[in-house]
Amino acid sequence: MLGCLDAVTGDALRSFHEALHQAQTSLQRDEERLYTTSQVLQTLVLEVEQLKAASAPSSPDSQRREALQAEKMKLSYQTRNQRDSIAANAEHIQRLKEPRVALTETVNDLRLNVKALRRQYAQRAAQVHSFLAQFLHPQNTLDSLRRQLAQLQEGRAASTAAVADARKRLHQQQTELDALLSVSVGKEAPHTESCEAQNDETATINISSGGGDTGATAAGISHHVRSCGDDTVDKAPLSAAEQYAEATRRRSAQVEAQSIAAAAQAADEARLQQARAELKETVWLLCHAIEDVDAAQQREQKTYRDALNSAVSGADGVGGAGVLQRCCRCNNDLFDGFC
Repeated sequence: MLGCLDAVTGDALRSFHEALHQAQTSLQRDEERLYTTSQVLQTLVLEVEQLKAASAPSSPDSQRREALQAEKMKLSYQTRNQRDSIAANAEHIQRLKEPRVALTETVNDLRLNVKALRRQYAQRAAQVHSFLAQFLHPQNTLDSLRRQLAQLQEGRAASTAAVADARKRLHQQQTELDALLSVSVGKEAPHTESCEAQNDETATINISSGGGDTGATAAGISHHVRSCGDDTVDKAPLSAAEQYAEATRRRSAQVEAQSIAAAAQAADEARLQQARAELKETVWLLCHAIEDVDAAQQREQKTYRDALNSAVSGADGVGGAGVLQRCCRCNNDLFDGFC
């Protein structure tokens, strides 16, 4: 029984809650409709008031308000016109500044190029000056080379005179030797061999010093010939074969002395020709270097002037007749310092 009552009570409570929930939902919908209706009513009231104000005759306040609104619109229009004018003036000023900016950049580039060319010219000038200083050294001057040539010629003349003197003395010694050989008789073989060894040693020494003094060589040969001749006179006479061998040796010594003198003369002549060739080559190198430096300087000047002319022509092309060529204050040429 109680269980049935509890079930009935529970069903009743659930039904009550559902009814309560439906009532609350309908109440919320009614409140929303009421709120919407109140807003519509307020809007209608405002529209009615506006219609009343519009239909009513104009008051002084409304006239003043309309005048202020008209003045505001006028001022806003003037402000907008002034802003447009300022923007147009700024664009015009920017267009006027563009040629000057371009010319300034071109001038800066040209100045950098001029500085680079000046540095390059200074380096080349330093190289040329060092070469000239080295070439014009007191040892390399034309007067010094002429003095050296004169000294070589004097040495050659002295060598020629010494050779002639040696030949004369050799001829005299040969005559004396022939006379002594005709008078003398055969000597001992050891003495002959010692004289031959001494003569061979003297000839060997003179040949090994081929570039030396020719007069000293001839004098040494004459001295050995004289000493052997004196020893021959002092000692026993030689046989016919020994005399022939001695004469042959004397002639060989004479021919050797002549060949040594000729070699010394040829060496002096070769040194002289080499000095002349070196002098000609040095003069040619100097002239060539001077021509190269002059041509390089002319090319650099031409490049610099062409760059300046192109800059001026570019300025005329950019700005046309409106580009200023002279200063407005001092009336000086703006491009005069770059020519």
